[in-house]
Amino acid sequence: LPLHLDYTKVIILILWWRNFQLEYWRNFQLVSTYILNYKMKMVENRLLHSDMRINEIVEELGFTDESHLNRLFKKYKDVSPTEFRKINKLL
Repeated sequence: LPLHLDYTKVIILILWWRNFQLEYWRNFQLVSTYILNYKMKMVENRLLHSDMRINEIVEELGFTDESHLNRLFKKYKDVSPTEFRKINKLL
């Protein structure tokens, strides 16, 4: 730190930075949740209205692998993508 900077300004800067980080993280969480929900709706749409295989949906929508999609989809809908498709094909 330069010697001419007083401690009050340093504390204000530190507090501002901390607040900025918290706001950034909060906004990042909101955006990432929105994107994940949007992708889950896209998965749901493909399961209901196409005959795409799960691995094709994984590739198209940019998931890491099938197990990643299965885990996220199960949190989103309480069933796996395969179970979701079977249940809704019967209706």
